Amino acid sequence: MVLSRFRQTGGAPDRRAAPRERVARRSKLMFGGHAEDCRITDISGSGARISSLRALPSKGAVVIVVDLATGFAHEGQVAWAKDGEAGIAFSQSRDLRGLIPASLQAAKALWTLETR
Repeated sequence: MVLSRFRQTGGAPDRRAAPRERVARRSKLMFGGHAEDCRITDISGSGARISSLRALPSKGAVVIVVDLATGFAHEGQVAWAKDGEAGIAFSQSRDLRGLIPASLQAAKALWTLETR
């Protein structure tokens, strides 16, 4: 389901680059040499909203979101973080089921381990 181009409150136009799809997918957030459990709550071709019970990295941090359901790794930067949620602006997305660059080997190993 693609979300409306209008926000729920006030009806102001949504200025995002791409429409978001509401989801609830188990994921891993990789940053600072470790991985944390998180959930993707909405996603588009240009970014995602994630939620976590643990502390999330602050604005500007470079991260990788591993979508365990789809097998994609989304490299990006934290655009905002507040109250257990964060917005991630993707710089690129890669399918972990094929050949990947060395920079995503840890993401592929994590995805493989988590989806056995």
